[in-house]
Amino acid sequence: MDLACLLSQTERLRLRYLEERDVEDFCGLYCCPRSMQQIGEPLDMAEARRRFHARLDMQQRTLATTFASDDGSGAADDNRSDPVWPWDRPGAVQPVLGVRIVAETLDEGRFAALFGVDCWDTEGNDWELGVMTASSCRGHGYGLEGLRRLTETMLSRGAQRVMMRCRASNCQMSRIARVVGFSSCQVEHSDSLILRWVRTPLAAGCA
Repeated sequence: MDLACLLSQTERLRLRYLEERDVEDFCGLYCCPRSMQQIGEPLDMAEARRRFHARLDMQQRTLATTFASDDGSGAADDNRSDPVWPWDRPGAVQPVLGVRIVAETLDEGRFAALFGVDCWDTEGNDWELGVMTASSCRGHGYGLEGLRRLTETMLSRGAQRVMMRCRASNCQMSRIARVVGFSSCQVEHSDSLILRWVRTPLAAGCA
């Protein structure tokens, strides 16, 4: 999958890669207690800036990577609907490849949401999506609009599975996942109940 396909325009949003100019908006998300409520403890500014630059570095490495599925050689996984989750594999703590997609509003150019697009395998078959919406843009459906576009694009361009995770208490994220067509299962963790969501090309109606 050529990740440039993710850069597009929806009815209300422009999707682009994270850039240096986004540092204040990025840090604002990760330092905000409300934004981090369903994720973890808010970061201090120094850690948020460190994470921002780490994400830019990861994005640069990712954009220089050619995935097997880019040239059509990535084989479809016949068992992709089986909930075998990449983050449960030994040593799979964090993906080493991924990009961050910023959603800007078309009318005012505001930073509306930040989407994580992370790869869990070298072939480019298994991907995970995440979203954080800016405080000033909540309640307008921007997260849903962006996730729908990214999911449909990825599944139509070679991804074999697109996944999301959220706490069972995160009713808003669960609603969005269902609307976009994801199916879920529940997994008990030591600190919370996690919902794991998945969509495949079959579910998306893709060839």
